[in-house]
Amino acid sequence: ATLARTTIANLGVPPQGALGEQDFQERSLEFPGCFGDIHTATLTLGLLDAAAVLFLLVAITWFELITIPETVAKHRRMHVSPEAFALAVHHLPRQLAEGHLQYEEQLRTHFEALLTASVTQDNVAVGLQVVRASDKGGPV
Repeated sequence: ATLARTTIANLGVPPQGALGEQDFQERSLEFPGCFGDIHTATLTLGLLDAAAVLFLLVAITWFELITIPETVAKHRRMHVSPEAFALAVHHLPRQLAEGHLQYEEQLRTHFEALLTASVTQDNVAVGLQVVRASDKGGPV
């Protein structure tokens, strides 16, 4: 019975000899150090509940927008993975019409030339785009 009286709906003690609904609306609080009417108590508890929810939302938002991105950035700076050295090349032909046996060597030479910034007339093509991929998936 004591536990049931701690919920908002059952909070407080009705007046002596209360029989009707109006009598139960006039309940009072009789907890140690807490005396007053039920209306003030429910308003106060409701405001405290709303403040707790607001605090939780602010904490979650702070964690998602500030703490997690800072931690991810810190780990990316500290830990070097193969991803930092990986290269994704799309739309390469499976087979070359000429010189397919040297395909691997041609690709290696091409990318080594790009990495050493020695793009010359021999290894450049019209429309060639050379970009470094960023962490966000686009060019830097």
